Amino acid sequence: EDEETPSSSSSSSSFSSKASSVKSSRWSRLKAPRWNAARAAGANASPAKLVVAPAPSRLKVEAPTAGLGRLPPPPFCGFYDRIKDFNGIPAFTSASGYYLFWSRLFADWKIAERLDEEGLCTAYHDADSNSPPWLRNAQTGWSVWTSHLRAFEPCVLVVRDQDQR
Repeated sequence: EDEETPSSSSSSSSFSSKASSVKSSRWSRLKAPRWNAARAAGANASPAKLVVAPAPSRLKVEAPTAGLGRLPPPPFCGFYDRIKDFNGIPAFTSASGYYLFWSRLFADWKIAERLDEEGLCTAYHDADSNSPPWLRNAQTGWSVWTSHLRAFEPCVLVVRDQDQR
């Protein structure tokens, strides 16, 4: 790409304007398609509706296969308490600083360190907002970030309603 150097103060503003448009066009070429695809996926998902069953006040997230092999349970396992709704759907937080919530943008359930649509997540489970993981009787398949592989790996997690123990 062409590089320009401003020759005077009057051309400086035209240089910064051109640099801004070059930077903007680079962004639209490199990153916008990925964000647009993610947004389209969320936009095509069924609209968020409140869950028919009442949300529990407390959940427990477990990885039943952890400890059987070489790996310890993921750090986000443990108890989660109900907090405010996020995207109109019940959300939860743990004492260790993780959140469990439904993402409208990606149309999935997430476990993350921040309650944020566009933040990084530690685990996700593809399911509609009307199918929260605590309503399933069976273990559910999640994808969990594995740092040493730098990828999401399939993992069985159980999310239990602690109000119905």
